[in-house]
Amino acid sequence: MPIVLSQSWEATAISSVGAKMPPVKARAWEQTSGRFVFKHRRSGHHLRQIESLYARMLDAVRSSLRIAEPEEQDFSSYSGPLLEELYYNLDGFFEAMRSSHDASLSCLNSADLLRNAPNSLHDFFKKRERLLNGSRTNDVSMVELLVSFWEETGRVAKDHRDCLSHYVSLSGPTWQHSANTVWKQGTWTLSVRLPDNPEAYKYSALSFASRLDALDVCKKFHEETEQLVRAILTRSMEHWHVGHIDTSAFAMTIANVAIGK
Repeated sequence: MPIVLSQSWEATAISSVGAKMPPVKARAWEQTSGRFVFKHRRSGHHLRQIESLYARMLDAVRSSLRIAEPEEQDFSSYSGPLLEELYYNLDGFFEAMRSSHDASLSCLNSADLLRNAPNSLHDFFKKRERLLNGSRTNDVSMVELLVSFWEETGRVAKDHRDCLSHYVSLSGPTWQHSANTVWKQGTWTLSVRLPDNPEAYKYSALSFASRLDALDVCKKFHEETEQLVRAILTRSMEHWHVGHIDTSAFAMTIANVAIGK
């Protein structure tokens, strides 16, 4: 039976834009855009691990409970090694997400859509007026997109990353020691809380009144960053006059390959 290997849309978009560029420029483009996509995919890897750990912790709670018929809003919790592993991945998720947001700038620079941008999206936002008005070589639509993205997603993601990486310990005495579970509408649900105000940078000042769940927050950030990746690569293709791409045209079929030896 043949094995079909097909490239992702992102990889095909990057190679299609590179094919329109001079060789030296193409190599720089492929490196910077590849790093941008890689960091985003790394955050996706951590997100999938977090989803898996939520499911495994829920399974552990279900198997340990002796409540035959729980009532609505019955509470329990999970405390064990899976929670520590979740914290490793939560920390890694925000690190990778912040890296992908910053890497968007060098990607746009390589595509000739953004010139003289700083290295971080935070600094970009602080210089947004100069970048909008000071250079005719900057793509206004991309500058406006990045400004909007920072205000809606990038700023909060940075605050969470900074809070967890620099100011409070996830697994120490200043964080949640167990994952909360509650019986709702006929099933157990699990949550790990994130602060409403991560910019406070001090555990005693953090608020958890909104009951933000870590998995829900990570899913939201990842989905919004996925949209940013698509928008940047799509605009880069437009700028370099790349037409519609069909990933199936890049598929490779390999026959007579022995698997597992």
